[in-house]
Amino acid sequence: MKKMLMTFLVVLTLASLTRAQMPEQRFEFSISGGYAITSVKGLSTYADTWPAYLFGDVTETTNITANSKGAPFFGAGFKYFFTPNFGLGLDFGYMKAGIDTIADFNFDYGSVSTASWTSAGNSLTSIPISLNLIGRFGDGPLQFFVEAGPTLYFNDAKINSSLGYGVNWTTYDYPYTTSHLDALQIPMNGFDVKSGKTSWTGFGANAGLGVSFMFSPSIGLNLEGRYFLNPTRDFDWQLVTGTYSGVFGGATGFDFTSDDASYILDNSLLTTFKVNPSFFQVMLGLKIVL
Repeated sequence: MKKMLMTFLVVLTLASLTRAQMPEQRFEFSISGGYAITSVKGLSTYADTWPAYLFGDVTETTNITANSKGAPFFGAGFKYFFTPNFGLGLDFGYMKAGIDTIADFNFDYGSVSTASWTSAGNSLTSIPISLNLIGRFGDGPLQFFVEAGPTLYFNDAKINSSLGYGVNWTTYDYPYTTSHLDALQIPMNGFDVKSGKTSWTGFGANAGLGVSFMFSPSIGLNLEGRYFLNPTRDFDWQLVTGTYSGVFGGATGFDFTSDDASYILDNSLLTTFKVNPSFFQVMLGLKIVL
C-alpha cells in the first residue's frame, strides 16, 4: 500500500510539472465495462475422532476449500477538475463473481472411505463507491491519468458447502449383534461473523491508472486498470439440521439435530475461514467531456 501511494504522489508531481496545454473542460462523465480478477481463497477444516462398537476409533475429516472466479465488472464515474491537471472523481462499480467450494471427506475406521462434494450457486457480489483524487497529463488526443482514494464497499458472499458426519448403529438378529457404520452429508451455509449475515459493509481503498484516447474535444475512450483493496472478513458455518441418508449406502432416515450441530460448534471441531473480497479489474469505457 505504501509503494502504491508513493507511485501515486510521483505521478501527481509529474502532472503538475507538465506544460502541455490541456482543454479547459472541467466535467467528465464515463461509463465502462471490463473484467475483474477476484482473490477469494477460503479454507475450513472439520475433524473428529470417536469410538465405535467393534470398529475401534473412527476418524472423520472434511477439508473445505473456496475459490472465486473472474467476473464482468461494470462502472460509471463523474469527475470534476479544479485545474487541467488535478481533480476529484466519484466512481460506482458492480461485480458478481462465482465461487467454487469443494468438500473432501475422509472416513477412517481401519479402512478408508472417501467422498467429495462440490457446491453450486456460490457467489461474491461487491458494489464499490469511491471518492478519488485524480491527476492527469498529456498532450493532444492522448492523455494519461492516475487516481486513488477511499472506497465504501457493499458486499455479499453466498458460500455453501457440506461436511461428513459419521453415525453408527447396531442390529440384533438372535443370537447375533451386528454393528454398522456410515456417514451423512450435512449441508452448511456460510455467514459473516461480525454482521451475522451473508452481507456486510466495509471501508477500504482503490488505486488505478489509465490512458484516454480522445476522438474529439468532447468524446474519448478510457483504458484503465485498478486495484480495489477490500478488507478480509471471517466467515463461520451454520449447519443445516434434518433427516439424511448415508453417503456409503447403509444408513437411512438418520436425524441430524441441533444437539449434533452444537456438539460440533461448541467443541471447535469446525474452523472458520477467511473471505478476501479484494479484486483487480481492467476496464474499457466511454468518456464524455462537458
